[in-house]
Amino acid sequence: MPTPCTRSRQSTPSNGTSTPPAAPRPLIRRYARYNPKTLEDLLVILAANVEDAFLMAGATPGVDYSHRDCFTLAAPFALSMFQSKTADITFCLEWPEYLGQDAD
Repeated sequence: MPTPCTRSRQSTPSNGTSTPPAAPRPLIRRYARYNPKTLEDLLVILAANVEDAFLMAGATPGVDYSHRDCFTLAAPFALSMFQSKTADITFCLEWPEYLGQDAD
């Protein structure tokens, strides 16, 4: 069962002041809840965790890494989860909100 993310970014300031530096805004949008049994949510969850590692290492979003970097690094983890004998991951086959917008 997945657990909520509870890591602390930085326990002590590294900028020589009494206040910690402002955390940069991540590129990947975070939501309160995900369903890790769906491919799209699983990829976003893993990409967000990759981005957290970039941020913890001091990387600047959009400068030191991109959305694509996060998803490229997350993809092998998603693949390994799909290959698991106990995997119960689903994926969308239809997008009803786009009905009637099919390209010819």
